[in-house]
Amino acid sequence: METEESTQTTPHLSPEELRVLGVLSEKGLATPQNYPLSLAAVVTGCNQASNREPVVDYDEGTVREALSALNKRGLVAEQTGAGSRVAKFRTQLARTYRLTAAQETLVAGLMLRGPQTVGELRGRWKRMHEFESLEDVSAQLDALMAWEPPLVVSLAQVPGERGERFAHTFAPVEEGAAPTTSSVPSSLSGTLQEQIDAQAERIEGLEAELADLRAEFDTFRTQFE
Repeated sequence: METEESTQTTPHLSPEELRVLGVLSEKGLATPQNYPLSLAAVVTGCNQASNREPVVDYDEGTVREALSALNKRGLVAEQTGAGSRVAKFRTQLARTYRLTAAQETLVAGLMLRGPQTVGELRGRWKRMHEFESLEDVSAQLDALMAWEPPLVVSLAQVPGERGERFAHTFAPVEEGAAPTTSSVPSSLSGTLQEQIDAQAERIEGLEAELADLRAEFDTFRTQFE
């Protein structure tokens, strides 16, 4: 079923707000059994090294302020579970903008790692949503670019880039921004580059699984606080 276009305006969020909102969407889709997240789990998700650009080291105060700001914007909801005094948080991104799981995956992935190509978006965020093909990713990006205002834009390609990149519009978009991934010499063969990309994705997947285990431990620990 097609998703209706949203008439909701797109706010410009701070880097801290973008990271927190992206983490809540990521964990909600990738590990729903550990959702919603405690403050400690959100901090862990923000500071993990895998699938993050840049890597940060936020403390609880920084994350709490971002959660409060997002709550006021209606992009995050706070709740306290039965029998627990620990507040937990969930994203309202998909609800606010009427996004499918595929569309939320793309927006959150761009929030967490900056501008990316179609191939990077498909490979890096498969734990959130398994896209059937590159064409599937492109179709979802087209839908997000058709929002009024757009939630995603295409960046002008610059020399040395490996493909068209896309960015979210929840922060000012700099058309000439440098790629978020390290450039690769053009002399590398396609097969070798595919092997390098596949190995990088495996490492990122393992790091993400470790981060989820840490978040799960934090959630378990808060039940006894």
